[in-house]
Amino acid sequence: MRKSPPWKPTHKRFPAGVVLACLVCALLAAGDRVSAWRGNVSPQFTREPCPVTLPVWMREGVDVICGKVSVPLVHAEPQGKRIRLAVAVVKARSPSPLPEPIVWLEGGPGGHALERLSYLPKFFYANRDLIVFDQRGAGHSVPALECSLPTIPWPHTYLSLSAAYCLDQELRRRGVNLGAYNTHESAQDVIDVVRALGYDRVVLYGGSYGTRLGLTVLALFPDCCRSAVLDGVLPPGPSWTRQEQQLQNVRSALSEVFAACAGDDECARAYPQPDERLRTTRHVLEQVPRRSVWG
Repeated sequence: MRKSPPWKPTHKRFPAGVVLACLVCALLAAGDRVSAWRGNVSPQFTREPCPVTLPVWMREGVDVICGKVSVPLVHAEPQGKRIRLAVAVVKARSPSPLPEPIVWLEGGPGGHALERLSYLPKFFYANRDLIVFDQRGAGHSVPALECSLPTIPWPHTYLSLSAAYCLDQELRRRGVNLGAYNTHESAQDVIDVVRALGYDRVVLYGGSYGTRLGLTVLALFPDCCRSAVLDGVLPPGPSWTRQEQQLQNVRSALSEVFAACAGDDECARAYPQPDERLRTTRHVLEQVPRRSVWG
């Protein structure tokens, strides 16, 4: 049974209502599973005005509550330096919501999750509260690991140069402990946010890098979650920034899809020989390249 949330409850029916932090989000660190996820010290939620523009159907203070949760920079040092995570809770539209909220795990890493409040599909908070937060180092969390650099377009070569400049010229000179910005620490942030808001168990939803974060939360705190939805899984392992790894993953995924389609009569009739069509398309593009548009 969940505890009362840290704001005054209401009995009304609620109406419908390139980040450089990725440089320091590391791979899942090896470690022992944390069995008692509730911990001994309760983190605190401090209510603040929402730092983003809300859609017209969200009334601040009624349909959505914003604030900050203070967490240790290094969770193994709970009395040490702390950082503040920007958090928003969108209240369920149902007058009788289910007890477990959905926790949105942003991708990237380093995406600005709170900026999504204006266009998140309403079914995410139809019958459950929705917790959205900017991960450590990103968005409206403090500190935000961003650099004052001009926008540098793709390809990755230029982005990598920009990232190196950011590390050497700004973050290291500011004394940022880059080792504290990783998936292992961020997974513990998730639990601190949930506890600070007074919930018991949760439902995790993550896409892209958010799936890696979700898997880490489940590995460290198996009792925290009712269920999890992981969309476009990025499992722990080699860095996704390695292009050869990305290409291998794409080939493997396509091969499995094509094999599954070939084994289904209806799919095979609708999409005959997809592997051959892919090779033909690739050959055409190699002869006459098409410009891709990002944004």
